[in-house]
Parts: sequence; structure tokens; C-alpha cells
Amino acid sequence: MNNKICFVIMGYGKKTEPTLGKTFDLDVQTSVRLSKLIPDQFVKISESGISDPASIAQLRAAGFKGFLIGETFMKTDDPGKACKEFIEKLK
Repeated sequence: MNNKICFVIMGYGKKTEPTLGKTFDLDVQTSVRLSKLIPDQFVKISESGISDPASIAQLRAAGFKGFLIGETFMKTDDPGKACKEFIEKLK
């Protein structure tokens, strides 16, 4: 069995956190830039800032194998349907 260590990057860009009155960044380009610093023996996973299939394509091109997408689906009336449509666009 081939064990690999995962390396997770949070993609920070610019987003307002209303409950705290602060901003933080969400941008997949942060993941793309940092991916060059991660050795190939690590599995690259990107979290945050992923809102469309084009972002997944960019991240895959940068060597990412895993993606955490949450808010994009949870802010819809039907998260399951939104997820299914998102996956269909990846094909």
C-alpha cells in the first residue's frame, strides 16, 4: 500500500466576515502559487474560495487532487442539486 501525506492549502482572497466585522481573503490563486512549494510526494488539497468548475480546472492543472467546496452549495436552496450540477459541469 502506498501511503501519501496530504498537504492542505486554504485559498485566501478577500471576503467580509459579517459577524466579526472583519475581512479575509478567498482566492484559489493563492493555492496555485503555493502549490509550487509542495513536493510531489504530497497529495495537494485546496480548501476555500472554490465556487465554480473553472477553479477546479485551475487547481487540477497545478497538481491538486482534493477540493473542499462547502459554502457554494450550502447557500443554495438545494445543496444536493447544486453539487450534482457542479459535478456535471466538470465533465
